[in-house]
Amino acid sequence: MKEKAFDLSTIIGITGGKTDRIISYIDLYIELASKEVTELLLSAKEENWDGVERTAHKMKAGAAYMGISEIKGLTSAIEEQAAAEGRDKESLKAQIELVEDIFKVARAELLEEKKRLEAPDNLTL
Repeated sequence: MKEKAFDLSTIIGITGGKTDRIISYIDLYIELASKEVTELLLSAKEENWDGVERTAHKMKAGAAYMGISEIKGLTSAIEEQAAAEGRDKESLKAQIELVEDIFKVARAELLEEKKRLEAPDNLTL
């Protein structure tokens, strides 16, 4: 079985395993991260490295809470590289595109998880 792009154990702990609250966190993360990915891509296109750094910093926390370790790691590296004087612009842009790709997969999987949690026969996490 394929490993999921996310691990909701932190969210389950925060919410006490309450399905409606978990769903709210999923919705909130998808909404915020969608905007942040767009901001990240736009800042990179404009070579606004301060904007890249700020947006990557914001994205780390959400990814950590949702257990999306790939995005958390990449955004941490992007934040550091964007702040550096001798940044490799092409490498940064490639990493940002990778964040976008991983987010698309994670978003699709989170939406499936939300559907599963909303199912009337859902008794367990």
